[in-house]
Amino acid sequence: MTDPTGISIYRFANCELDVQSRQLRFSGESVEVQPRVFDLIEYLVQERGRAVSKDELFEKVWPNVIVSDASLSQTIKRARNIFREHGLPEDIIKTVHSRGYRFDADVSEVGAQAPAPAQSIADVDEVTTSPFLALAAVGIVLLTALLVVLLWPAADVEPDSAPANSVVVLPFKNLTGDPEFSWYPEGVTETLSHGLATVNGLKVIGRASAYQFRDTELNHQEIGQQLGVANIIEGSVLKSGDEVRIVATMIRTEDGSVRWSETYPGQFDNIFAVQDAIAAKSIQHMEVILAQQLEVPETLADNRDPEAWQYYLQANEQKSSSTETGYARAVELYRQALRIDPRFKEALIGLAAATFRQANLGSIPREQGFSETVALCKQALSIDPDYVDAHIMLGEVQHRHFWQFEEARRSYERAMALEPGDTDTHAAYS
Repeated sequence: MTDPTGISIYRFANCELDVQSRQLRFSGESVEVQPRVFDLIEYLVQERGRAVSKDELFEKVWPNVIVSDASLSQTIKRARNIFREHGLPEDIIKTVHSRGYRFDADVSEVGAQAPAPAQSIADVDEVTTSPFLALAAVGIVLLTALLVVLLWPAADVEPDSAPANSVVVLPFKNLTGDPEFSWYPEGVTETLSHGLATVNGLKVIGRASAYQFRDTELNHQEIGQQLGVANIIEGSVLKSGDEVRIVATMIRTEDGSVRWSETYPGQFDNIFAVQDAIAAKSIQHMEVILAQQLEVPETLADNRDPEAWQYYLQANEQKSSSTETGYARAVELYRQALRIDPRFKEALIGLAAATFRQANLGSIPREQGFSETVALCKQALSIDPDYVDAHIMLGEVQHRHFWQFEEARRSYERAMALEPGDTDTHAAYS
């Protein structure tokens, strides 16, 4: 998407939207933004001061592609989260009832820079040495269009019923008011999901799928339809001194009814005990739903060193900032966790993702960063060949950097086979 006005940079508050380099910078520091999110922000900034309808956004941000209202809502949510995480009001993108969305901020503009020097003959030769490159690009575009037409579900087709044994743990909410404490609710989410995944007879949706619905505007039924899941576990965490108060609820996605809800008081440093209690309650109700006894391991508590787990959770929080500083700090924390437990597969993929982002931003040498990402993914898969997040991360670097499309296809297909409800994997695969 290009700016037809010839504007190079839009400035508002502490933010710069650099159209030419496709960077979003806060206080001079570039943050990672998904391409569609960047396009959405760019168009809303260009059209600031007026309400832009959904149909107009579909046409401008997703030209010639069929998308749903849910996809637009998710993209709006991700844009708002970026601004909120960097000190700007979330309602900088306002919802205008029955009309669409409006960007609401004072914006200054910087004109386009001088054009870059023309390519040399050597540069052109390097780009065009293979006639198959252009042909492959055309083929990919045509294939993508064909897949959209053939695979996009008709609007009036009801999805198949989700398996009764399926469950997803949505990110627990941090009610403390302290953003630096958000790693703890995420820890409850991770340990609970991990514990339930060890129960034979349950189908547990993984972290990558669950976290796309963090702070979502979708209701439980819509989440259930998108993930193909019958049950949702959600909750919140409140901390006072060394005491924590955790509320957990299980929701039936078919109608949004509450299957159970309970409050768990406990000690701040005993996250595994809390996870065990919530998991036990969840399993008890799942056995009633399924009318069968589930095979539960002797202990649901994660066997990892608590210190390693805490480093890992804090690293996740730093990585979620999507800043160069955050990625660098996350890499340090993941490495500290791995020094304690070298077989910590989640920390390996966390480190792979942070390294991949650093390479994308140019914080570290690109070839070195992407090669290290591949090595970390393969190390995690040597520990657990069915680790979905590792297959997804591997597919990302294979197709986005190395252009190893056949290898990426296999990685994504393996991830989809293990976790059919992950919409981001389907989008990347298409």
